[in-house]
Amino acid sequence: MQGNKQVRRVISACVASIFAFSTLGIAVPAHADSDHAKDDGANTATPIKHVIIIVGENRSYDHLFATYAPKKGSTVNLLSEGIVNADGSAGPNVGLAAQMRGEDLTTFSISPDIKGSYKTLPPPTTGFVHQSPSDTNPPPFATIEAAGAADHDVPENDLVELTTGATGLPFKAPDTRIPNAENLPNQPFELTGLYDAYMNSPVHRFFQSWQVIDVQRERVHEGPDITGNLGW
Repeated sequence: MQGNKQVRRVISACVASIFAFSTLGIAVPAHADSDHAKDDGANTATPIKHVIIIVGENRSYDHLFATYAPKKGSTVNLLSEGIVNADGSAGPNVGLAAQMRGEDLTTFSISPDIKGSYKTLPPPTTGFVHQSPSDTNPPPFATIEAAGAADHDVPENDLVELTTGATGLPFKAPDTRIPNAENLPNQPFELTGLYDAYMNSPVHRFFQSWQVIDVQRERVHEGPDITGNLGW
């Protein structure tokens, strides 16, 4: 109901603005309709023109679409690159995702000397993610009532989603919600089943992003977290 009221307010404001333009003799750009007519929407298989995908902060494309089967000939994710199979198992090109060890003992460098690959990946940790639900120190909330009071725009039936996802584990400990977390092979690993979980950020480092740009396919892992192209 609240959302419908907001939509009506926005529509009313837009109508009022157009009326004001007309009253003041301000022309609404005529090219808007012509540009719309020129787009290739009529040539698509469905009336859908745009798809907007909302991805969680510090998550990669492969977190959501690693095993999505794209158009034949496209190489856009782990499946199409042969890094994983459709069932999530290691694909024929899994070695392309291997993480390399870099070493810099004197001066900091965004492209340190490569010292070989990891035998097993450093375990992803819980960091300082909340251990248990709390109404005084969320997220997640302990009760639906507190969740609803904090966020009025979430539909009532979805408020329960704001009460789940705590780790139940110590701070900065291996995140054992991930299967085999302390003995992960040097390849992508699944996060299936943890969609509502609060997790330590796997890719939240400016210098690592800078490094990836500079050294391109020399994928170097320098810390205890897992880079974005691994967890999916």
